[in-house]
Amino acid sequence: MASFRHYCDWRIGTISTRARAAYSMIQDVLAGIIPEAWLFPASMDVFIGVTAVFVAIAVWKGKGLVVWTSAIIFFVLSISDHMDAMTVVLNTKLPLPAMMSGAPSSTAIMLTVMSIVELCAILALTSKGLRDHYLN
Repeated sequence: MASFRHYCDWRIGTISTRARAAYSMIQDVLAGIIPEAWLFPASMDVFIGVTAVFVAIAVWKGKGLVVWTSAIIFFVLSISDHMDAMTVVLNTKLPLPAMMSGAPSSTAIMLTVMSIVELCAILALTSKGLRDHYLN
């Protein structure tokens, strides 16, 4: 249980940093600097970053169906955000935003790895031990 909480703390910290970078990406989209296709992934990054703090506190301090379900939904939305960003990365011919520097293939690999890590968090949450911890 403690290692899952440490993972959540680490993940929440990286998400909050990503949300700040995504906010500047939204400004770049609205200014016409980068393609409009980045608006939804950047908006989701901000949403995930803002809600991350509340999910982390709930996972750390709370129990119950709402906490357990909220954590699972949080990770599912984050994976969905990664898949959307990957779609944009692999389908656009324009330069990538500053926060996604590098070749499109390396960015897609990074997003895939992040999604796999979050899938592991979902699998951990749905394991018998954590499910019993939150639901009993």
